[in-house]
Amino acid sequence: MSDPDVAIPGGPASTSDGLPRPIAIDLPRPGADAVRGWVEGVLGWQPVDATTARLVPPTVRLIGPDTVPLDDAVPRVLLLPTDLAAADAAAAAIRTRAAVVLVWPDDRDRLAQVVAGVVDRPPALSDDRRVLRVGGVSGGVGTTTVVLALAGLAGWNGTASLAALRGDAPVAGLPIVPAAAIADPDLWSRLPEPPGTQGLRAVRLADPSPIATPTDPAIGLSVLDHGVDVDVDVVVCRPDAAALEGLDSTTAAVVVLVGTGPVSPRALARVAGGRRGIHLPWSARVERAGRYRRVPAGLPGSWLRRLQPLVPGPASPRPPS
Repeated sequence: MSDPDVAIPGGPASTSDGLPRPIAIDLPRPGADAVRGWVEGVLGWQPVDATTARLVPPTVRLIGPDTVPLDDAVPRVLLLPTDLAAADAAAAAIRTRAAVVLVWPDDRDRLAQVVAGVVDRPPALSDDRRVLRVGGVSGGVGTTTVVLALAGLAGWNGTASLAALRGDAPVAGLPIVPAAAIADPDLWSRLPEPPGTQGLRAVRLADPSPIATPTDPAIGLSVLDHGVDVDVDVVVCRPDAAALEGLDSTTAAVVVLVGTGPVSPRALARVAGGRRGIHLPWSARVERAGRYRRVPAGLPGSWLRRLQPLVPGPASPRPPS
């Protein structure tokens, strides 16, 4: 990850066909029995049911046109009978929000390839990027600095932005609010603007409660500091053992790697699962900005530019040098 913006190939999600991939079969009988026989006997996968799903979560759900899909993040493959009318098939695909549609049993030989493509596909940032959740694999990796940098970039771009921070903040004079206050409909207009950061408002959260969903229509981008958490949009790490463990389970679409460490970029790439990577070099100037509480205004422009692709809107015409 020496390049500032690279794709990280590979990763633990790349399960070879024939290994016991956990899979849920949400189909009525007798169709479910035929599918189960195929995935167990031919593909060697492990069907899981409601009683075992908590211990062995499925990586994908095989569903039918009449299935009422669970409201979870597990991708769905819709299996249609050969005699289903085209209009009914299209309606089922829309209703179930299936990632892929196959005809069963005609397309069963494609099932392994299709499921691998769905499961191994790295997550992506949503097209609606009005909220970015940022977390770190451990404390002290630079999560709060990255949050402020992203929100500051958005503000310099002309987007009204909000940074909600956990713990000690490397910027002076921030108001302290409960986590629930992030949902206030007039929050942005009531907050002061930190020096040197036009368009940015920032707060420190007073409690460890889950951060509420921002609702203020004046806010164009909210960047939320989730602290130590890998169930986020952007995960921050250093190249160490904590990164190896955190990247193995993160749902993040982007990995921000800060500085250097004992773990090689190749080892991190193996566990990152094809996620986009951004490398932020260690910088004495960044450290000084944090020490004197001048983030993001005191961050070098070369450091900020690496994060620019994650921020909606046009590129900043003059990030701090």
